[in-house]
Amino acid sequence: MEETSAFYRRIRRIQTRVLRLAGLVPFENRTLIFAGTILMSIYVNFAFTAVSSVYIWAFFEDCLNKRFNPDITSELFSFVGFHFRFMYIFSRRRKLGEMLGYAESLWERVRSEEKVHVRLFVRKVSKLSVCYSGIILTTITLYVLSSQLPQLTAAATNETVHRVLPYPFYVDVQSSPRYEILLGAQIVCLLTVTQTSVCVDTAIAFLIMIACGHFRLIQVRLGVIARHIEENEDKRKSQRSVGKNGEVIEAEAEMDEEDFERTDDRVRERVKELVMHHQEILSFCDDIKNLSSEIFMIELISTTYNLSLIGILLAGNMPLAEKFKFAPVLFILTTQLFVCQYPPDLLIQESEAVANAAYFVPPFRRDRRRIDRILLSLLTRSQTPYQLRAGGQIPLSIESFGNMIRGAVSFFTVLRSFN
Repeated sequence: MEETSAFYRRIRRIQTRVLRLAGLVPFENRTLIFAGTILMSIYVNFAFTAVSSVYIWAFFEDCLNKRFNPDITSELFSFVGFHFRFMYIFSRRRKLGEMLGYAESLWERVRSEEKVHVRLFVRKVSKLSVCYSGIILTTITLYVLSSQLPQLTAAATNETVHRVLPYPFYVDVQSSPRYEILLGAQIVCLLTVTQTSVCVDTAIAFLIMIACGHFRLIQVRLGVIARHIEENEDKRKSQRSVGKNGEVIEAEAEMDEEDFERTDDRVRERVKELVMHHQEILSFCDDIKNLSSEIFMIELISTTYNLSLIGILLAGNMPLAEKFKFAPVLFILTTQLFVCQYPPDLLIQESEAVANAAYFVPPFRRDRRRIDRILLSLLTRSQTPYQLRAGGQIPLSIESFGNMIRGAVSFFTVLRSFN
């Protein structure tokens, strides 16, 4: 089980490292007012402001000139959406740190042989994070290459071309070394903004998956309790049989009544602990809902409409180099939407599965009124799955993911007809 714990610690370390570098979580054994945390938060806020502000400026400049630039509008949705989500989580960073610390305490309380069940869901977050980050890095590379490709081609033929930056800037910069310095600054800001946004999204997914893992753990423990009750009742029956005349014949006792009562007491305590743990995880899910509801809403709005705009760009008559740049953006937006919907869908499934596990726990012969009543309350509560909602209104699930993709395609069709 050491490998399991090491895997969790590695994933946990990767999650917190970027959050610490973004100033969202304090460094180890430090507080949020530590100078290093403050400096990092200032830098990351500056990077977000630098990127989103130039797109806002370019968008308003297009409006003043009475022209519509769909690629600027699309990127405006993306980066301003990133900025809003970061600003919201930055304002709640103390709560985020507390929840990550609580997730760590939940992990430490899990028995070593049970950690594999939580690890299953942590692995899913790891795969999502790697996929999401890889797509983002690929897109940034294509953005930079598409802006530099004409210059590289011109250098090979000794021609002079107009230098272009990866994204807009307030003034046109052509001279060296100002252009090279600005190009490097833009690349650094892009990496900072995108990787911080990826980490914010996957940090929420990490918390949701931890809740899913503990719901799965409750199901496993209910199965163990069911087996203990069945084995205990079978042993009782094996020591008592009924003769031909109806008299009770006592077999040779393998366990005395005190042993049975001790086993019953252990089962009783496990049931009580299990129900308390279920209530604790539900409370943890409430905290996740309060932290992520607005983030999910911003993400859905910016992503869904952006999918349609990117579709318009790729279906239009834009140069091949531009299509080469924007094609991976579709994968980013689809991945964003999936990361937003997939963990909540697993939360629905795992929270509802607790009811099925509780249903198959056999009746507890001794102390039936109290224990069976507790199990009944657990079953009743679990029959209503826990569902996260964006903005408290839009349910999040894989079904909703499919509906939003279809909606984006429909919106693209309408825009395409106007075009």
